[in-house]
Amino acid sequence: MNLILRQKAESMAKVHQPTLKKESLSDLIYLLDKSLKRYGYLQKHGAPDTLLDAEKNLFCSRLLTLRLELKK
Repeated sequence: MNLILRQKAESMAKVHQPTLKKESLSDLIYLLDKSLKRYGYLQKHGAPDTLLDAEKNLFCSRLLTLRLELKK
């Protein structure tokens, strides 16, 4: 019985693994630009710090992804 449950769990884990999506450089630059503009807008209008931190993390993540893509 445990063998059957383990096999089901393994097969479900394989199904739910997200696939990596390759984004083009123009898409990455576009998203980076949108994130930067959104951060400026949020900062200008006095958004809470947690929201600013989340947007900053998103911006940094996109910037890192772009840098890695350019190094290839």
